[in-house]
Amino acid sequence: MEAFHRRDGSGYPFPTPKPPEKKKRPPTSSSMSNLLEMICTKSTSHGLAHIWDNRRSAMGVLWFVVTAVCLVIGVVTCVFLVLQFMNREAQQEMRLKNADSLQIPSAVICNRRLFSRKKLESLGVGVSVSSLMVVMASPPYLGWRSNTTAEGRRRLQEAEAELSQLLEKNKTTFTELVERVSYSCEDVLIQCMVAMKSLPREECCQRFTKMPTMSGLCLAFFTTPNDKQILESDFMGLTFYVKVPEDDDPELDPRIISPGFMIRSGLYVTVMSPSMHPAALVTSEGSHLKPLTIASIRVTATKKKTESMRLTQADWDDNVCVDESKLDYVTRPEDYYNTKLNCKIAKIRDLFLNVCNCSMYGLSHYDDAQETTCTLSQGSHCYEAFESILRDNISKEIQSQIRRDCPYLCQEDSYASHSSYDEFSIFPALQQVLQDSDAAFTGTDLAVVSIQHARLRFNELNVWTETGLDLLGAVGNFFSRGKEESALLLDVIRRPLFHPHYVEKRKHSFSDCNKIRTSILEKTNKQTEEHSILPQLEPPGSTQVSEGYQPHRILEKTRNRDHV
Repeated sequence: MEAFHRRDGSGYPFPTPKPPEKKKRPPTSSSMSNLLEMICTKSTSHGLAHIWDNRRSAMGVLWFVVTAVCLVIGVVTCVFLVLQFMNREAQQEMRLKNADSLQIPSAVICNRRLFSRKKLESLGVGVSVSSLMVVMASPPYLGWRSNTTAEGRRRLQEAEAELSQLLEKNKTTFTELVERVSYSCEDVLIQCMVAMKSLPREECCQRFTKMPTMSGLCLAFFTTPNDKQILESDFMGLTFYVKVPEDDDPELDPRIISPGFMIRSGLYVTVMSPSMHPAALVTSEGSHLKPLTIASIRVTATKKKTESMRLTQADWDDNVCVDESKLDYVTRPEDYYNTKLNCKIAKIRDLFLNVCNCSMYGLSHYDDAQETTCTLSQGSHCYEAFESILRDNISKEIQSQIRRDCPYLCQEDSYASHSSYDEFSIFPALQQVLQDSDAAFTGTDLAVVSIQHARLRFNELNVWTETGLDLLGAVGNFFSRGKEESALLLDVIRRPLFHPHYVEKRKHSFSDCNKIRTSILEKTNKQTEEHSILPQLEPPGSTQVSEGYQPHRILEKTRNRDHV
């Protein structure tokens, strides 16, 4: 190798650079101490690093407490988020939307006294038996709680025996007997109008469905998606021209039925959703039909969308709701009952059919011939469990006999209604048109009911439950916010360290260090000026090196200076 030569002829070889030092890898030992040290020194969790760096001081204890508290808060919060997710609490949002057209609501016509006195007398049904029939076809609280006296129970048993004999004599069932003593569509309806289209009585009655409810046998008019209201005006929805029966209420036996529950009488019209069973709705809502009076029912629709609702805690299926348009009370009764909207009715039906081997008339299906209506004595046990189902306080014994849950409807329609009444008089042209539909029409017993949307707009209520992705998003959002809050906490902890009193002390210590560093650099610079690191080259041939000058010592001094 060529050497550097001085002017005096001495020379020295060019210093050979040392090979770069290899980076030291962490020990391969799997001991817990080495593993803990690696986690604490290499982790991006600054709390662990601070604990490790200050593990033998009070600051380390402080950092340990702060980190432990943050970890406990994080774990507890995650547990609460998971529990909230498992509870499946529904979230909801409501919006008001306008529409070009809306489906006309369905309606049901009921007689609040249930039966016709004239028809009862024509079949030879006495007061005690007719009162018992009213109790069996009404809400159960009308009779089963009032028969607490010995005389009442004795009279009830006699009435049940008379009813059994009457059914055997006429070779009929209770359901058929109720139909024979109730009003039919032809008895009360003259004609109807659907979205400004007038229908004669025969065609209109074909669209009515006989429906057992807690107000006896009612007449339900189910609308379809094709029945639309397209304008905000009178008679643009559903209109019925009805004959109101007069002086036809049956007599009641107070020893069997509580007369205080039978104050209302006459025909009532109740607005309902096509997918909702009006079993109990007809006993609480309705507009009274009076002679020579038009009842205007204005409704406001609410469409409740439950496509994202889940039934169980681990329900990840997207297709859990039932399409409302596929429900049909006549052809698919079980699907009609088995929805979240009618689930309590379905559970009560299961209770009576599976436990008491009979049915409750107000919840039975009209075309189901296999259902035998329960008498008060036969269904006493089920009547007592009836209230527990309504209160969602079902025993394990009863729970095993009924269905556990029902699927949601993808969209549930409900209506808030407001009724107003106006009197009118019969004029010759109207009387002539109505007599063409019903020759027996006299004009004095006419009542009109008009059902329509008050405005072509509706409330859209979106209801949903959180999914697994929502849970992950909530956890991620918590930790993201926790990072910011932790930064604030660290700032609060570090702030005392930067108090002016401590900052002034650090300034003095820093100035002393700078003085020492400056003196060392001055001495080093003097030595480098006396002996140049790169001397002038001498003629080749000389291989001696001067003992007074050693380049490797200068390099060591330079490294020491940089270190200082």
